Amino acid sequence: MEKENKLGLLESLAANMNCMYISDLNKMIYTQTQKLIHLLESYESNTYSAEVWRDAFIYLTGKDCPLSSPEEIRHLLIQRLEACSL
Repeated sequence: MEKENKLGLLESLAANMNCMYISDLNKMIYTQTQKLIHLLESYESNTYSAEVWRDAFIYLTGKDCPLSSPEEIRHLLIQRLEACSL
């Protein structure tokens, strides 16, 4: 079985936000929230599994996510980020 060469969700977000490290994404939540939201909106939810979306949700919000579908988790993540930008 050939290993995929695709970036993970957090790695892709970090690369598209011009972050040197994934940990830099946490700073972007407060300084470039709208850019991060726009980027998340451009991602197809089914590109990543629910587990990957949940991990990203937890990493970016510091909260657990009880939802089970990639689309629901992506939508809730965007909502939480929008709340940060108010």
